[in-house]
Amino acid sequence: MAGGVPENLSRSPVVIVGGGMMGFATAYYLALARKSGRSITIVDNASILFAGASGKANGILGDYGFEPEAESLGKLSWELHQQLARVHRGRAGWHYRDVEILRYATVADVRVKNGSLESVTITQLDRKIISGCHSLIIAAGPWSERVLSGLFPDSRVRIPSVKPPNSGNYIILRAPRWDSSQDTRVCHQIYLEGKNMDISSRPDGTLYIGGSLSAQEALPDTTTDVHTQLQYVRKMEKLVASVLDCSMDDIEVLEVGRAYRPCLEHGRPIVSQVPLDELLGMTCRNPIERSEVKRGGVYLNVGHGCDGITLGPGSGKVMSELIEGGQSMSADISGLGIL
Repeated sequence: MAGGVPENLSRSPVVIVGGGMMGFATAYYLALARKSGRSITIVDNASILFAGASGKANGILGDYGFEPEAESLGKLSWELHQQLARVHRGRAGWHYRDVEILRYATVADVRVKNGSLESVTITQLDRKIISGCHSLIIAAGPWSERVLSGLFPDSRVRIPSVKPPNSGNYIILRAPRWDSSQDTRVCHQIYLEGKNMDISSRPDGTLYIGGSLSAQEALPDTTTDVHTQLQYVRKMEKLVASVLDCSMDDIEVLEVGRAYRPCLEHGRPIVSQVPLDELLGMTCRNPIERSEVKRGGVYLNVGHGCDGITLGPGSGKVMSELIEGGQSMSADISGLGIL
C-alpha cells in the first residue's frame, strides 16, 4: 500500500467526461496523487479543449456568494489557487502528467460487471474504443445531465439543471481610455446595475465584457453548436462605449462569443459519488452489497454556476480524494451530494 491507497487501485483506469475546468482539475489532482496520469483519460466531444464556459468566462476569481454547503470548498479552492500560482509561476502554465486526452470523442456506453464498473465504450470520429474503467467522472458542465441520462436511461438520479439553461454573450476588446500598465497585480471589475452586464480588466490591457444579456434558448447538442447572439453583442458594445465615454469607432473588438453556465436549481454544485444501483434503477439486496464496492464507480463534479474557475481546484482535489479513498477529505462536501 502507498499512502493508504492499495497499489492496484492507484493504477485503476479513470475516464473523465468533460474537457473543461472540472475535468482537468480532477485529472490534475488524480495524476498528482498517483504520480502518473497514464491511467487517466479525458473525453470531450469538441475539437478544442475548454470549448465551453471554462474557456470563455472572464477568469476572475471571486466569491459571488457561495451557498453555505459550498463554503468549505470555496476556502480550499482559494488556498489551492494561491498554491498553484506559486508552484507553477502564475502565468507560466500548468502541466498534466501523461493524461490521455481524446477530442472529438464521446463515451457512448458503460459496462457493469458483478456490481462494479468494468469498461466504457468511447466513440471518436469513425473508430470505437473499449477502455477499461474503474471510475467514471461526469464533469461536462451544463451537458452533464444529458451525459448521465444517456449512459444510464433507467437512473433514479437526476441532475437538476435549471430550465431554460443560463447563458451569456461576451466581448473581449481594447478601449482608448483604459491603461492597465500600472495594474500588474490586480484586476478591476464593475457591475452595471440593472443592465445585466459587467466589465472586467485584464493584465494584458484588454477588457472582458460579460453578464447575462442573452435570449433564452435550448441547450444545443455540443459546445461547437453554441452561437453568438449578435444583437445582444451590439447592445453591450453601446453600453461599454457609454460607460467609458468613447465612441464606437474607438473600441477595438478582439473576440465575441457566448457560453452556457452549469447552473443547478438548488444553486450549489454536486461533488459526489453516485451509487451504481441508483443509476441502473436497481435495488440493493442489503446494505452490505452496496458497501462492497466502496471505491470506483460513477462520480459527479457538476453545477458550479458562475463559480467554476474559482471552485475548480478544490473540486478537482476533493474529487480525486473521493476516487482514491484511504485519506481524509480536504474540504467538507457533505452538503454537496445528490438529492
